[in-house]
Amino acid sequence: MFQASRLFFLIWLDIKRVFRDTKYVLFIIALPVIFYIIYTAIFPKNANVNGVPWSEYCLISMIAFGIMGNAINLLGTKIADERKKNGILI
Repeated sequence: MFQASRLFFLIWLDIKRVFRDTKYVLFIIALPVIFYIIYTAIFPKNANVNGVPWSEYCLISMIAFGIMGNAINLLGTKIADERKKNGILI
């Protein structure tokens, strides 16, 4: 039980650290949400892509956009910055 509460505390701290970075929140979280809202508003409600409703297809695309944006742009620089500051090689 002690380790579970410690784990949740560390997860909470990491979430707070992530949301303090405005670049991360803007480009990785807010931008895909804004794109999703715009793209689903532009196309008609009955639009389909290979039998999949457009809103679902666009949602998966924006999720992939956010994940890839995080992996390519921000995650690598965060790891490099942490290594530089702490001198720790993981």
